[in-house]
Amino acid sequence: MKRRCLVQCLLAVLAISLLPASFEAATLRPVLDIRAPFDQELYDLSYSVFLANGNPKDALAVARKALLARPSDRTWKKKAAQSAEWSGNPTLALAYWLDLVQSGDRIAEDPALRLSRALSEYPARHMLLKKKVTTEKTGPALQKEYLEVTEIMGLPREAYDLLTENKILGVDPVWSFTEQARLAELLGKPEAATAAWEKRAALKPLNPQESLNLASLWYGQGDSLKAFDAMEQSASQAP
Repeated sequence: MKRRCLVQCLLAVLAISLLPASFEAATLRPVLDIRAPFDQELYDLSYSVFLANGNPKDALAVARKALLARPSDRTWKKKAAQSAEWSGNPTLALAYWLDLVQSGDRIAEDPALRLSRALSEYPARHMLLKKKVTTEKTGPALQKEYLEVTEIMGLPREAYDLLTENKILGVDPVWSFTEQARLAELLGKPEAATAAWEKRAALKPLNPQESLNLASLWYGQGDSLKAFDAMEQSASQAP
C-alpha cells in the first residue's frame, strides 16, 4: 500500500512547473505546484529520478519545495545548490552554498569560493577567503588571493591588521613582513613600514628595489644616515 502511494505521489510530483531563475534570499516563496505533501522518501526518489533523466531544473524544483517544509535541512540545501548549478543557475547555487557556510558547514566553503570567483562576487569571495586564512593553514596561494581581494575591495587596513596581529595562520614570515611593509606604506604609516622592512631584512636580505624603498622611507623620516646605509645595501645587491 505504501509503495502504491509513493508511486501515485511521484506521478503527482512529475507535474512540477519549472522554477524562475531569481532567488529571494530572505524567504523561499511557494512558487511550485507540487500536489504531494512532503515525504522524505518520496522527495528523495523524485529528486533522484529527475537527475537520472537529465532534468536538473525539475530536481531543483523538488529541492526547493522540500525546503519549504524543512527550511533548515542542510541535505536539501546541498541538493538545491548542486541542482541549481547543474541547471545553469550559478547565482542561485552560490546563494545556497553561502547559506550552508553561514550555518557552519565547512564543506560548503570550497564550492562557494569557486562560484564566487566565477561570478566575480567579491563580497562573498572576501568573506570566504578571510574565514579560510584565519581558521586554516591554507598556504601561500589563498593568502595572496585574500590580500588581492581585500585591496580590490578597498580594505587594505583589514589585511594589514590581520598580518600584524598574526591572525593569518601558517604564513611565511618573510612574505608577511614584506606585505606588512608594503601595506603600511600604502596606509600612510612610514614608521611601521620601516620597521617591517627591517624585520624582513633580518630574515632575508632585501633586493635592490626593496632596499631603495627602505632608503626612501628613512629619508622621508629625516634620517639621512640610515637612508644612505640602505642605498649602499641596494648598490651591493645590484648585478
